[in-house]
Amino acid sequence: MHRFAHLFVANLAVPLTLAAQQPAFVGVVGDSATGTPILGATVSVPNLGLETSTAEDGYFRLPGIRSGEILVFVRHDNYEPWAARLQVSIEDTRDVSLGSIVLRRAHEAIFFGTVSDSLTGSPLGGVDISLAEADRHTTSGQDGSFRIEGIRSGEHTVLIRQIGYSVWAQTFTLDVTRPMQVDFGTVAITPTGAIGLETITVEGEQFRASSIMRNFLLRRRTQKGTFFTYEDIDRMNPEQTSDVLRSVTGFNVRPGGVITSRRGTAGLSTFRECEVEYFIDGVHVTAASLDVVMPRAVAGIEIYTGASTIPQVFQNASLNAKCGVVAVWTKDASYRV
Repeated sequence: MHRFAHLFVANLAVPLTLAAQQPAFVGVVGDSATGTPILGATVSVPNLGLETSTAEDGYFRLPGIRSGEILVFVRHDNYEPWAARLQVSIEDTRDVSLGSIVLRRAHEAIFFGTVSDSLTGSPLGGVDISLAEADRHTTSGQDGSFRIEGIRSGEHTVLIRQIGYSVWAQTFTLDVTRPMQVDFGTVAITPTGAIGLETITVEGEQFRASSIMRNFLLRRRTQKGTFFTYEDIDRMNPEQTSDVLRSVTGFNVRPGGVITSRRGTAGLSTFRECEVEYFIDGVHVTAASLDVVMPRAVAGIEIYTGASTIPQVFQNASLNAKCGVVAVWTKDASYRV
């Protein structure tokens, strides 16, 4: 996963015919292994409320940028998220080139094994092996061996089917936090009877906390806030990052992932909704939603519901924190400090 890069981005000259357009980030997104362009990758600048998608050739243009420090995210469901912290200098209306951005495939597992006859022990070729949830299937070779690649985290049911044999099925829950292989050994299928479903769990390696995350864990012990670690979020298995906050007292998760809190009016028994302040990897952003960061990219979340509880690290002169603060730390930053 790419680290947050600190870059000074220079201007890219464009033809005079584009002079009336707003300055924009331009670039190309491709696969790190093959170099092929990636269609449909999302490129966003949360603190400016900007977002676009890549074309078939991987090209994108994201207008509306301005000078200053900008946090850029590139996301695609099949790849690890990419992010960079840029120091941008804008002159007139010229575009700013981000060049070629390469995304690494998300961590995947490989299933392999051998199929045999339970009565004779002979290997079986031409047997159908499939994972419907992952849209993966293969057939065993003449020696009974099979191999299925590209399996992501989640629950998967492996089905082994052959005419004249009972269907063999087994359900696995995978936590693929690193490239891994799952060896089924020899799977014996029988011409008679049925084999029930069995559920097992295969867990990947947990990430190691960096200095940023050690500070997070220290505040967890000493500060009056609500904290969610990577393990907490993994157990919750949220669809969106904002779903993690649905259990936090005093906060509301509105449609689109916007987080609000209820604040009373002094001397009156009335309340109003106000939006909380967001930090991503220590940078104060004006994102409309926490969902700009995918749950699998989150290393930790800390939440403070009132100004008196907010640590100094999340305070600055321009911050209006009376509605609360939500700070998200990503694996991208915690892996590489």
